[in-house]
Amino acid sequence: MTPLTTVLLIDDNDDDNYFHERVLRRSGLVDHILAYEGAQQALDYLLGPDCTKVDAILLDINMPCMNGFEFLDAYTQSAVGQAQIPVLLMITTALNPGDQARAKMFPVVQGCLRKPLDMDKLIEVFDGQA
Repeated sequence: MTPLTTVLLIDDNDDDNYFHERVLRRSGLVDHILAYEGAQQALDYLLGPDCTKVDAILLDINMPCMNGFEFLDAYTQSAVGQAQIPVLLMITTALNPGDQARAKMFPVVQGCLRKPLDMDKLIEVFDGQA
């Protein structure tokens, strides 16, 4: 399996980002990891001129200021979001059926994962994507 070049973590919890970054590094699936604690900052990066290709986005659902669904709306409506469709997974502490149903309304979302991330589940999801 070829590793993913770049994975973008978007989660307002610094501890979650740290833990998820460790899981991703240990998996051997990822060459480079970018982490943002705010969805707007991540969106600014993705839409900015210095953005490199992102192979996957792990996106927290519940965040202040801009939540995961608001990020999805803005990203998928942008020219960049329409041209570059990375693997996009929603992550959350509680898999709310309403959130899962809402996530399925976005064709770019490949699934919802419960925090903390599990290496076996990541491998299963990314195995066919890399």
